[in-house]
Amino acid sequence: RMQAWERVLQGLGRAPVATRASLVMVTAVISQRLACAVADLSAWDPCWDMKQVYGRGLHITRPGVHQTLLNCGRGSSDDDSVLATKVKLVESMWRDVAAQRILIVCNTVSRCEQVVRALQACRAGVTPSQTLLPRIIGFHEVMPAVKRATALSSFCHPSSEEATARSGPPRLLVTTGRALRGLNLADGPRQKPIDHVIEFDFPPDGAAYIQRLGCATRGSQTPARVTLLTLEPHLPYARSMLAHDARGEEINPDPR
Repeated sequence: RMQAWERVLQGLGRAPVATRASLVMVTAVISQRLACAVADLSAWDPCWDMKQVYGRGLHITRPGVHQTLLNCGRGSSDDDSVLATKVKLVESMWRDVAAQRILIVCNTVSRCEQVVRALQACRAGVTPSQTLLPRIIGFHEVMPAVKRATALSSFCHPSSEEATARSGPPRLLVTTGRALRGLNLADGPRQKPIDHVIEFDFPPDGAAYIQRLGCATRGSQTPARVTLLTLEPHLPYARSMLAHDARGEEINPDPR
C-alpha cells in the first residue's frame, strides 16, 4: 500500500500544474513514512510549495466512551480454543438486554465469516423462551454489493415489528475494519445508536484503532461501550495504546 501511494505522489510531482493551482490532500490518519513522502514533493519539483497542517487532538477519545480490555488467554488467534473463548464472551454480552445494536469488528474476511458461523451455532442452542434471539448479520468487502446493502439495511433499520416493540432482539453486525471505512451507523431516520463495539480482534495498528473507535463516538447519542478482546502476548501493546489514548497523546498510525 505504501508503494502504491509513493507512485501516485511521484506522478503528481511530475504532472504539469497550472499556475496558482492548489492541491489539498486530506486524511484522518497518516503514517510517518507517507508524511515524509508527501513532504518530498517539493524536492521533486521546486514549483511545489508544500505545507503540512496537523490537527492535534482530533482523535482524542470522546468523553463518555468506556473501554474495557479483556485478556482471552495464551495461544494464537487461529486456535480453536481462543475462538471458542471469544465467542463465549460475545454471547454473554448480547444477552445483555440493554445492548440493542452491537458491532463486532474482525481483522480479516475469513475471521469475520468464522465468527458469524460460530455465533449462529450459539444462537441455535438458545431456547427462544429464555432470551430474545439476536440477529447475526455478516458484512465485509468481499460480499457482493447487493448483499452488503441488504446486510447494512438490516442492521441499521429495524423491521416494522421491532420499531413498534419496546425492546426488540439485539442486532449483531460482524464486520471487518476495512468494510467499516466511511460508514456512519450512528444516526439517521429510524436508526438507533450503536450500544456496544466489540473488537473481536485487537486492531493491528494505531490507524485501525482510531478508525474503529470512531464507530463508537459518531452521532449525537451517548457514546457506545467498547470492549477489546486480546491475547496475553499482545497485552503490553494493547495496554500501551489505550494508555496513550487515555492521556490524550498522539497515537502513531503506523508503529513501524
